[in-house]
Amino acid sequence: MKLKPGSGLLFRAIPDDGIVRIRIGKTGRPEPLYPNRMILGDTIERELAPRTTTFWFPPEAATEYQGVGWILNYCADEDDYGNALQALLSGFGDRVPIFNHPLAVADSRRDRVARLMDGIPGLIAPRCIRVVPESADAFQKAFAASGMRYPVLVRPAASQSAEGLFRIDHPFGWEALFSTPWLRRPHYMTEFIETRRASGDYLKLRLCFIGDDISLRSYRATPDWLNKGMIEANPADFDTMFAARERFAGWTSLQRVAREIQARLRLDFFGADLGVMDDGRFVLFEANAAMTIAEPVVLRADLVRRMRPVIQEVEAGLRRHLAKPSGWRMAHRQS
Repeated sequence: MKLKPGSGLLFRAIPDDGIVRIRIGKTGRPEPLYPNRMILGDTIERELAPRTTTFWFPPEAATEYQGVGWILNYCADEDDYGNALQALLSGFGDRVPIFNHPLAVADSRRDRVARLMDGIPGLIAPRCIRVVPESADAFQKAFAASGMRYPVLVRPAASQSAEGLFRIDHPFGWEALFSTPWLRRPHYMTEFIETRRASGDYLKLRLCFIGDDISLRSYRATPDWLNKGMIEANPADFDTMFAARERFAGWTSLQRVAREIQARLRLDFFGADLGVMDDGRFVLFEANAAMTIAEPVVLRADLVRRMRPVIQEVEAGLRRHLAKPSGWRMAHRQS
C-alpha cells in the first residue's frame, strides 16, 4: 500500500495476550477497550483521520507500506505490547519519525522509569523491581534481596490502576496475593513512601508533557494514599486545582523536577503522577504514555464542562507538536 505524500501511519496493536475488554460506548453499542494505549481524544483523532492510515499489529497477512512519512505509536506499555513495539522498532525505528518512540516507551516500564528518575534533586523515585513468581515464596525472596522495607506495593504488570494492587505491610501480608492468578505472571514490587501531610491528607498532582511543553493536568488532596486522580473530584477540588494551575509557572521546585523528568524520559506525550510532601519534595508514583490526559476523567457532567479549558489546552499542545514530526523527541535517532 502506498500512502499519500505527507501522510502518516497510526500504529495500533492487539495486546500480546490477545485479551481486549468490551464496554458500551457513547453510541450505546459495544466497543473494544484496549489496555494501556495512548489516548489523543476524539477531537484530535478526527483531525488526524484525513491524513493517516491505520495499521493493526499483528497483521492478518504480510503487508508493506510505502511512502510512510511519520508514525503515531499507540502502544504505551511494553508489558502489554512488547511484540508490537519490537516489530515497530525493527521496521521503522530509525527510518521515520515516530511519535512516542518504542525505545522511550520501553524506558517507561515501572522498574526502568524508577531507575531512570533516580537522583533527581527534590524527587524521591521509590525503588521498583519486576518479579516473575515461579513459586509461592518468590515474592518474599525478591523482597529480601531488594533491601526494601515494609510496606511495599505489589501489582500485576500492565496494571495502571488499583486493580490487583496490594499493599504488603508485614511478613504475613503476602498471602493476600495468592487470591489472584499470580503464578508466572509478571508483577512489580515498589517501596511505599509515606506522603501523608501534617494536615492528615495526601496531596497528589499529574503533570502533562507534550514535546517541550509541561502543564499541570490535575491537583487534588485526598484522605487516602491510593491515587485515584480527579475521577471522584467535587467542585471544591476543582477550585483548588484551577488555583494551583494559575501558580504552576511560579512553582519553581516543581518546575525543576518536571524539566528533569522531561529530559530523562524521551516520550512525546505522557503524564507523571507525583505526591507532594510537607518538606517540599515530590514522590514519583508513575510516568508513562498510558495516562488519560486528553479526555475528562471526572464523573459529573458539570465537572466535565469545567474540564473543557484544560482539555482544550492539551489539544492545542498536541496540534502544535503533531504538526512537526521533525521535532519529535526521537525523530533523529540513528541506529
